[in-house]
Amino acid sequence: LWDLTKQTQPKKLLGHKVTIINTESNHDLKFSPNGSLLVSASSDESLKFWEVDFDTKAKEVTLIKAHNARIRGISFSCDGLLLSSCGDDKLVKIWSTVDRRLQYTLKQHNNWVRYCEFSPTATNIVSCDDKVIYIWDLNTKKSIQSYQEHTGVIHQVKFHSLGNTIASCSHDKKIKLYDLRSQHVIQVYEGHEGPVKSIDFHPHCPYLISSS
Repeated sequence: LWDLTKQTQPKKLLGHKVTIINTESNHDLKFSPNGSLLVSASSDESLKFWEVDFDTKAKEVTLIKAHNARIRGISFSCDGLLLSSCGDDKLVKIWSTVDRRLQYTLKQHNNWVRYCEFSPTATNIVSCDDKVIYIWDLNTKKSIQSYQEHTGVIHQVKFHSLGNTIASCSHDKKIKLYDLRSQHVIQVYEGHEGPVKSIDFHPHCPYLISSS
């Protein structure tokens, strides 16, 4: 944990038995929206909740055996009350950050779930596996839309800040934009010479950043 205002040694947070960050999954370390909570996920199938005290250090308060395989991604809801996690057990799980208990599990994927993210209003979740993107309704706990548009492994999928558009990136070197109202691909972006591993929308302006 680095303090950007001071030239001091970083605070080390130790606890996981195996790798947290790896070359295939780099979205498993997140601050909550208000910054008071840090959650880390690992190949050891666990989630660790840390209470952040910047004057002293982050304290591990909860360890959860969350999945039965490697965890690939986590995401906070906009209010910080919920946390989603996904992994190689083909499941998306929703947790309460208040009592750190499992709320429910979303089951539809037939491959490793590589990424999951809450919509801006926290009424939906988007998740992707190797081939398919799912949109979930968190009221019914069911998938309401699915897309299978890429010819390569899907690495990431993101909500636009307005909540009615998502973007996906893939090993097929393409980025695709989807309108959730019409349920169609509305744009395909090509230009990368290698697999596109990461994307993100600008929070206010009409820009999308990508890397390969």
